[in-house]
Amino acid sequence: MQKLMALGLALGLAILVGCNTSNQGGKKDPDTPKKETFTITAPTTATTIKQGNHETVKLKVNRGKEFKQDITFSAEAPKGLSVTFDPSELKASDSTTEVKAKVEAAKTAPVGDHKVKVIGKPASGDSASVEFTVKVKGEND
Repeated sequence: MQKLMALGLALGLAILVGCNTSNQGGKKDPDTPKKETFTITAPTTATTIKQGNHETVKLKVNRGKEFKQDITFSAEAPKGLSVTFDPSELKASDSTTEVKAKVEAAKTAPVGDHKVKVIGKPASGDSASVEFTVKVKGEND
């Protein structure tokens, strides 16, 4: 009985944690093979930032083995948050799969949970987008 309960708990946690992966980018039409596309994966847990500070969120780009395009990154962030990327563009020839998003919270950023949307735009085809959560705390929290 204990083993069954432990298995159920582990399965429940796996479903809750899940994965935070974007739609497929780089598609030219609905029949584009997966090996010619890319996705972006972001953390599933919230990143906590105090007002007036910054944190780095690591994103992973998963390229299909035949996806040979540069990808440029941008973000849509709520008022009080700004996002810069390192690198801001992944070249087709780059071997790295990690992009760092530096999220800065202004001293006047609203306290609470906020969604940041990251967009990866290839040279041609569809963009991919993924969201992650930023929890802003007050300077004195």
